[in-house]
Amino acid sequence: MTQPQPPVHAGRLRFGLSRAASALGGASLCFGEPIQAGDRIVVPIARVRGMGGYGFGRGTAPDGGDTGDGGGGGGAVEATPAGFLDIAPAGVRFEAIPDPVTTARAVSTGASALTMLIGAVVTVRRRRAAGLLARR
Repeated sequence: MTQPQPPVHAGRLRFGLSRAASALGGASLCFGEPIQAGDRIVVPIARVRGMGGYGFGRGTAPDGGDTGDGGGGGGAVEATPAGFLDIAPAGVRFEAIPDPVTTARAVSTGASALTMLIGAVVTVRRRRAAGLLARR
């Protein structure tokens, strides 16, 4: 059995995706324009994440008629503030900007774990009280 070959336009799409990715700007995605404030320069820094994909398909109509092929793709780029460089005559320092989503996620995870632990303790106590669980 031979493997089906992707449509001819697959190579063009791959080339187009790599060209689009290189056009995004590299380091300029992470580092903002420097801002002069007195004798200091502040450079904003972002955390950048990109994702994407593409696919192709080929098939025949259920009645055995026409054969067709096609493809498609998509992607996204996400940037969140990470911090800034403070460049002063005394030196350079990085100041992080806390991510509120990460903090909220950590609090939520801790609360879920605590709820599960309390639920397990209550269940064990109820089963022991009902005589369904022997004490060791």
